[in-house]
Amino acid sequence: MKENMQESVSVQGAEAQETKGTAETPLLGKFKSVDALLDAYNSLEAEFTRRSQRLRELEGRSANGESGAGQKPAAAVLPTDAGESVHSADGGPKDVAAAVPDELREKIIAQYLSKVRNEAPNVLAGGGSYVGAPKARAKTLEEAARQAAELFKKSVQGE
Repeated sequence: MKENMQESVSVQGAEAQETKGTAETPLLGKFKSVDALLDAYNSLEAEFTRRSQRLRELEGRSANGESGAGQKPAAAVLPTDAGESVHSADGGPKDVAAAVPDELREKIIAQYLSKVRNEAPNVLAGGGSYVGAPKARAKTLEEAARQAAELFKKSVQGE
């Protein structure tokens, strides 16, 4: 039994030495050598330094109130109620009521009112009720035909 334990300890020690040997070689990932990794790190550090300096410069401009090229222009001042005014470049009327001639306005209103008065409003046919099943079921074909005819008459009268 002691021999088995000694063998297992020696096997575990050998495995530990093998993994220790692989741990000494660095894992470089996509880089082929340590020099390639160092070059990539140096270029990354230089790019980071450039961007940090650029950011510091832009923050300084912003703090000083200088206008940068990337700033948005100020929005145009809009009226409080855009529906009440008409914007025109030639300096025309600013009020909507003044922009439309009186004759045209009255003609449009008259056409609208005549259309509304002549047409009935759209409503649900039959008062919004639903069609239910008949209370009594038909026992013969003739009785079913009579019940169907009554339902059709009721639905036509309801419209």
